[in-house]
Amino acid sequence: MVARRMTIQLQKLSDDEFDFTLEGAQVSYVGIGAQFDIYIHDTTPMVLKITISTPFRVGESEDSLGEPIDPEKDDPRLPGLILRLRRKVLEQCHVDPGGTLKLRFDDGLVMIVAPDPEYEAWELDHAKFKIVGAAGGELAIWDR
Repeated sequence: MVARRMTIQLQKLSDDEFDFTLEGAQVSYVGIGAQFDIYIHDTTPMVLKITISTPFRVGESEDSLGEPIDPEKDDPRLPGLILRLRRKVLEQCHVDPGGTLKLRFDDGLVMIVAPDPEYEAWELDHAKFKIVGAAGGELAIWDR
């Protein structure tokens, strides 16, 4: 795999809504443990780590999302999803004011992580920022 230079710019749309301008955001690693992790590396020390800790939905579009996949369970769809995401490019990343994370990849795959009433649902961790989808849809945001 050829390492790519990644550009990620955080665009604040409102107090609790963000879009990310992504260029060269190719998935380099996908893993599953107690959560679902997606890593995007580039030729610099920059890494974007996306951690999904609660059930999420996947589909070919937002209108065709399947049943939720729980990363803590042995869902038979997980191995196929891991293979599909490998080397894909993250084209769109959006956090809405209600705490929902939306990811869209270059092959059209869409992943949506809704907020959880009791737990942190997801996390975006980067050298320049960290955003956590906290319990109840609240957002915890750190600039670095």
